[in-house]
Amino acid sequence: MLVWRSMVIFLICTGTLLLGCVRKSLLPTETACPGIFQPVCGSDGKTYNNSCEARKKGITRTTDGECAA
Repeated sequence: MLVWRSMVIFLICTGTLLLGCVRKSLLPTETACPGIFQPVCGSDGKTYNNSCEARKKGITRTTDGECAA
């Protein structure tokens, strides 16, 4: 029974539905971004001080420069 339960948990954690299966060791450990002002426009339409600040907010796609008003 224990083997079956382990297999089910493994399948849930490796499938597309990740229900609480986060490896904290794989999460970014960076907590502070450099104070460099090099604005980028995020895919959410907001301007960030730099690409690091955008990544901290979960934005993965940016373009150089401020967003159009």
